[in-house]
Amino acid sequence: TIQTSRVSQMGVLPPDSNDCNVVKESIQVFQSTTGPTFTVQPNHVQQLSFGTCRFFFENLGTTPLEACWSDLSSQGSLASTECFPPVQPVMSLAVCEARDTTWEIGCVSLLTDELNSDADSKPV
Repeated sequence: TIQTSRVSQMGVLPPDSNDCNVVKESIQVFQSTTGPTFTVQPNHVQQLSFGTCRFFFENLGTTPLEACWSDLSSQGSLASTECFPPVQPVMSLAVCEARDTTWEIGCVSLLTDELNSDADSKPV
């Protein structure tokens, strides 16, 4: 269950919404070809990126977590809608966090490189 949305400044600009739309469309492709879920090991990130946009699911816990591709798309989209233009015009990170703080899901501008370490990345 999601507890909070968090907006943050990790870089100078938010991601381009067209790039984020490509990521969302690609998530549908992964869902149809790899199945509805994916597993993220402890202290790792599953992410998809295109252009200036990266959607991610980060496992902050101590055990592997299974997540749904559809949740990555819908929650990443929700976070970006609440945190990027026109609502928050200069923010570059949008995160939804679990109530128990074991994971977070969101969208970040690739104009920053905060999420490059320990990531299982799938370029689109």
